[in-house]
Amino acid sequence: MERNVNPEPEVISKPLEDDGTFPNNPSHSLVLYKKAIKFSEGKGADIIEEIFHGNKWGGSWRNGIYPFHHYHSTAHEVLGIYKGNARVQFGGEEGPIMVVGAGDVVIIPAGVAHKNINSSHDFRRTITTDPTLIFLHPYIQFPVQSICRICVQAVLLQPLHWELFRLPDRN
Repeated sequence: MERNVNPEPEVISKPLEDDGTFPNNPSHSLVLYKKAIKFSEGKGADIIEEIFHGNKWGGSWRNGIYPFHHYHSTAHEVLGIYKGNARVQFGGEEGPIMVVGAGDVVIIPAGVAHKNINSSHDFRRTITTDPTLIFLHPYIQFPVQSICRICVQAVLLQPLHWELFRLPDRN
């Protein structure tokens, strides 16, 4: 599994504020890891899912990306692109358009809108969310760089120590 992970992918981080239509996520940036996972033709989906599942990110499924803006209000989403390429707009109608392709991993924080502008006929991705990261309470604040490292560690490198996410005692 480790041999398939690029230890130094190009990292593109985009903070996205509420645009009046979509909440986006002022606390956590969208993060694109270019060429984060290496695989041979026809093996991408299995390798990406093996990496995700091996690091306790389950419930993955395969598909494309909807051709309309949508967001997930309570779940961070991780996309592993295993075939083709797409131009995806993030953050709403005025948001950045990014090209994603085979081997890329995109971490989309809860609330961030995304839409497939166009894609190659063979574009496919596997998606996963993790129930332990679904409800990040507002009083648990991570700097953007920290949440990026946390996600990439959890998704790509090794299981994360979930005790770091325990909520403080309210008493």
